[in-house]
Amino acid sequence: MICKYKNSSNMCSLLTFFIDKRGYRLLDKSCYTECQPDDYIAQTRMLIRCGFELPTPPEGRDLLEWSKECVANGTVKMPPQAEAIQRQKAEQSKAMAELPSWFQQAKNLHKHAKQILDYWNQTGKILVTPEQKAERLAICDDCEKLWVNPKTQNKRCSECGCHLAEISGVELGKADFEALTCKNWPDITGG
Repeated sequence: MICKYKNSSNMCSLLTFFIDKRGYRLLDKSCYTECQPDDYIAQTRMLIRCGFELPTPPEGRDLLEWSKECVANGTVKMPPQAEAIQRQKAEQSKAMAELPSWFQQAKNLHKHAKQILDYWNQTGKILVTPEQKAERLAICDDCEKLWVNPKTQNKRCSECGCHLAEISGVELGKADFEALTCKNWPDITGG
Protein backbone atom coordinates (compact mmCIF):
# COMPACT_ATOMS: atom_id res chain seq x y z
CA MET A 1 0.00 0.00 0.00
CA ILE A 2 1.30 3.46 -0.91
CA CYS A 3 1.55 6.19 1.72
CA LYS A 4 -1.29 8.67 1.34
CA TYR A 5 1.13 11.57 1.78
CA LYS A 6 3.28 10.68 -1.24
CA ASN A 7 2.54 13.17 -3.99
CA SER A 8 2.95 12.95 -7.78
CA SER A 9 6.63 13.90 -7.46
CA ASN A 10 7.15 10.89 -5.16
CA MET A 11 7.78 13.31 -2.29
CA CYS A 12 6.09 13.40 1.09
CA SER A 13 3.31 16.00 1.06
CA LEU A 14 3.63 16.33 4.81
CA LEU A 15 7.31 17.25 4.72
CA THR A 16 6.87 19.33 1.58
CA PHE A 17 4.26 21.38 3.46
CA PHE A 18 6.74 22.14 6.25
CA ILE A 19 9.60 22.80 3.85
CA ASP A 20 7.51 25.15 1.68
CA LYS A 21 5.95 26.99 4.62
CA ARG A 22 9.13 27.50 6.59
CA GLY A 23 11.89 27.73 4.00
CA TYR A 24 13.63 24.74 5.57
CA ARG A 25 15.70 22.60 3.24
CA LEU A 26 15.75 18.95 4.18
CA LEU A 27 19.20 17.42 4.01
CA ASP A 28 18.31 13.88 5.06
CA LYS A 29 15.80 12.59 2.51
CA SER A 30 15.88 9.05 3.89
CA CYS A 31 12.97 9.89 6.17
CA TYR A 32 10.73 9.95 3.10
CA THR A 33 11.00 6.17 2.97
CA GLU A 34 10.12 5.51 6.63
CA CYS A 35 6.39 6.21 6.43
CA GLN A 36 3.76 3.55 6.30
CA PRO A 37 0.20 4.39 5.24
CA ASP A 38 -1.85 5.79 8.11
CA ASP A 39 0.99 5.09 10.58
CA TYR A 40 0.91 8.15 12.86
CA ILE A 41 3.89 6.93 14.92
CA ALA A 42 6.16 6.50 11.87
CA GLN A 43 5.02 9.82 10.40
CA THR A 44 5.59 11.63 13.69
CA ARG A 45 9.00 9.96 14.07
CA MET A 46 9.84 11.20 10.56
CA LEU A 47 8.94 14.77 11.51
CA ILE A 48 10.90 14.59 14.76
CA ARG A 49 13.98 13.20 12.95
CA CYS A 50 13.75 16.17 10.62
CA GLY A 51 13.54 18.52 13.61
CA PHE A 52 9.81 19.31 13.68
CA GLU A 53 7.60 18.74 16.70
CA LEU A 54 3.83 19.15 16.82
CA PRO A 55 1.15 18.21 19.35
CA THR A 56 -0.52 14.82 19.07
CA PRO A 57 -3.52 15.09 16.76
CA PRO A 58 -6.96 14.29 18.14
CA GLU A 59 -8.26 10.78 17.40
CA GLY A 60 -9.20 10.37 13.76
CA ARG A 61 -7.58 13.61 12.53
CA ASP A 62 -5.46 13.58 9.38
CA LEU A 63 -1.84 14.38 10.21
CA LEU A 64 -1.39 16.79 7.27
CA GLU A 65 -4.54 18.76 8.11
CA TRP A 66 -3.57 18.79 11.80
CA SER A 67 -0.07 20.00 10.83
CA LYS A 68 -1.55 22.88 8.83
CA GLU A 69 -3.64 23.91 11.85
CA CYS A 70 -0.61 23.68 14.15
CA VAL A 71 1.51 25.81 11.79
CA ALA A 72 -1.30 28.38 11.58
CA ASN A 73 -1.67 28.65 15.35
CA GLY A 74 2.08 28.40 16.09
CA THR A 75 2.09 25.17 18.10
CA VAL A 76 4.70 23.49 15.88
CA LYS A 77 8.24 23.57 17.22
CA MET A 78 10.52 24.23 14.27
CA PRO A 79 14.12 23.04 13.88
CA PRO A 80 16.72 25.68 14.79
CA GLN A 81 17.77 25.96 11.11
CA ALA A 82 14.20 26.71 10.03
CA GLU A 83 13.75 29.28 12.79
CA ALA A 84 17.01 30.97 11.78
CA ILE A 85 15.90 31.10 8.14
CA GLN A 86 12.55 32.60 9.13
CA ARG A 87 14.24 35.23 11.32
CA GLN A 88 16.61 36.10 8.49
CA LYS A 89 13.73 36.41 6.00
CA ALA A 90 11.78 38.63 8.40
CA GLU A 91 14.82 40.86 9.02
CA GLN A 92 15.48 41.09 5.28
CA SER A 93 11.85 42.05 4.53
CA LYS A 94 11.84 44.65 7.30
CA ALA A 95 15.17 46.03 6.13
CA MET A 96 14.10 46.24 2.47
CA ALA A 97 11.03 48.23 3.55
CA GLU A 98 13.41 50.88 4.93
CA LEU A 99 14.89 51.59 1.46
CA PRO A 100 13.33 53.60 -1.37
CA SER A 101 11.32 51.67 -3.94
CA TRP A 102 13.21 49.80 -6.69
CA PHE A 103 11.89 52.31 -9.21
CA GLN A 104 13.21 55.25 -7.16
CA GLN A 105 16.57 53.52 -6.71
CA ALA A 106 16.81 53.01 -10.49
CA LYS A 107 16.04 56.70 -11.04
CA ASN A 108 18.71 57.66 -8.51
CA LEU A 109 21.26 55.35 -10.16
CA HIS A 110 20.52 56.89 -13.57
CA LYS A 111 20.88 60.40 -12.12
CA HIS A 112 24.17 59.49 -10.44
CA ALA A 113 25.58 57.91 -13.61
CA LYS A 114 24.79 61.13 -15.48
CA GLN A 115 26.40 63.23 -12.74
CA ILE A 116 29.57 61.10 -12.85
CA LEU A 117 29.80 61.37 -16.65
CA ASP A 118 29.17 65.13 -16.67
CA TYR A 119 31.71 65.68 -13.90
CA TRP A 120 34.30 63.55 -15.70
CA ASN A 121 33.74 65.56 -18.92
CA GLN A 122 34.27 68.82 -16.99
CA THR A 123 37.18 67.86 -14.71
CA GLY A 124 38.65 64.61 -16.00
CA LYS A 125 38.25 63.15 -12.49
CA ILE A 126 36.15 60.21 -11.38
CA LEU A 127 37.26 58.75 -8.05
CA VAL A 128 38.09 60.29 -4.69
CA THR A 129 41.33 59.49 -2.91
CA PRO A 130 41.38 56.55 -0.46
CA GLU A 131 41.59 59.07 2.40
CA GLN A 132 38.52 60.97 1.15
CA LYS A 133 36.60 57.72 0.76
CA ALA A 134 37.53 56.67 4.30
CA GLU A 135 36.37 60.07 5.62
CA ARG A 136 33.05 59.77 3.77
CA LEU A 137 32.45 56.24 5.03
CA ALA A 138 33.29 57.25 8.62
CA ILE A 139 30.64 59.96 8.37
CA CYS A 140 28.15 57.42 6.97
CA ASP A 141 28.88 55.00 9.83
CA ASP A 142 27.58 57.63 12.27
CA CYS A 143 24.56 58.63 10.15
CA GLU A 144 21.00 57.67 11.10
CA LYS A 145 20.31 57.03 7.39
CA LEU A 146 22.86 54.19 7.25
CA TRP A 147 21.25 50.87 6.29
CA VAL A 148 23.22 47.64 6.73
CA ASN A 149 22.06 44.50 4.93
CA PRO A 150 21.57 41.93 7.70
CA LYS A 151 22.69 39.09 5.42
CA THR A 152 25.70 40.54 3.53
CA GLN A 153 26.63 43.46 5.82
CA ASN A 154 26.83 45.74 2.75
CA LYS A 155 26.13 49.36 3.63
CA ARG A 156 23.59 51.52 1.84
CA CYS A 157 22.02 54.93 2.29
CA SER A 158 18.37 54.53 3.23
CA GLU A 159 17.61 57.98 1.80
CA CYS A 160 18.69 57.31 -1.80
CA GLY A 161 19.23 53.53 -1.67
CA CYS A 162 22.78 53.74 -3.01
CA HIS A 163 25.47 51.25 -2.06
CA LEU A 164 28.13 53.20 -0.18
CA ALA A 165 31.26 51.10 -0.55
CA GLU A 166 30.61 48.24 -2.94
CA ILE A 167 28.02 46.98 -5.38
CA SER A 168 27.59 43.22 -5.85
CA GLY A 169 31.26 42.34 -5.39
CA VAL A 170 32.60 45.36 -7.27
CA GLU A 171 34.50 47.44 -4.76
CA LEU A 172 32.95 50.74 -5.81
CA GLY A 173 30.00 52.58 -4.36
CA LYS A 174 28.63 56.08 -3.97
CA ALA A 175 31.45 57.11 -1.62
CA ASP A 176 34.05 56.40 -4.34
CA PHE A 177 32.82 58.95 -6.88
CA GLU A 178 33.97 62.55 -6.59
CA ALA A 179 30.91 63.84 -8.45
CA LEU A 180 28.45 62.35 -5.98
CA THR A 181 27.71 64.26 -2.82
CA CYS A 182 25.82 64.00 0.41
CA LYS A 183 24.78 66.83 2.71
CA ASN A 184 26.97 65.29 5.46
CA TRP A 185 30.12 64.85 3.37
CA PRO A 186 32.70 67.65 3.06
CA ASP A 187 32.75 69.37 -0.33
CA ILE A 188 35.71 68.12 -2.37
CA THR A 189 34.47 69.12 -5.80
CA GLY A 190 35.54 72.72 -5.41
CA GLY A 191 32.08 74.00 -6.10
